[in-house]
Amino acid sequence: MERRGRKSQKAKIMKNLKGHALISTSEAKQIGISNLQLHRLAIDKKIIRMGSGLYYNPNSSLYGVDLEYAVACRRLGPESALGGLTALFHYQLTEEVPGQIWALVTTSARPRIKEYRIFRTSVPLNIEIENHKYYRMVTVERALLEALKYASKIGLDTALGSIRKALREKITTLTKLENAATRLKMKKYVVKHWEAIIS
Repeated sequence: MERRGRKSQKAKIMKNLKGHALISTSEAKQIGISNLQLHRLAIDKKIIRMGSGLYYNPNSSLYGVDLEYAVACRRLGPESALGGLTALFHYQLTEEVPGQIWALVTTSARPRIKEYRIFRTSVPLNIEIENHKYYRMVTVERALLEALKYASKIGLDTALGSIRKALREKITTLTKLENAATRLKMKKYVVKHWEAIIS
């Protein structure tokens, strides 16, 4: 009877987790699931621990690279966004596979997560940002402009090559790029590399 009761309880907990691809311990508590219950589910491999206080439900529709992106944004906080080489690769503008997920956080953020390549930025993270279902990423235009801004880290050849490809394949236009540069106050990077961009 006791085993049957435990199975019934686990089934009830898993039912409560339905619709939650990722869930934190605080979110779980709000729907009546304790830390101990989460721990037990993880031991039974019903859910997977993705970091301190964060769990993944493998029965969800979230998987693959989207899962990696989602976990990064959850661990780095709601104001974070994916960018840099990760964004360029996501938009298929470079063949260089990032060894780490690149992300942007605010200047006040102090994340201590070594798995990610983190850039603290004073440029607002509500401008030129796309909200996906599980994560946030910079737009194509912001990805290209920041590739110029962080050319010393990304590589100028990679940055210019990505811009030329985006323009050639009509993923964006010079007008969109210039408008985004104005909103982001990054026009100086476009001006600096203008001749190389249009050549």
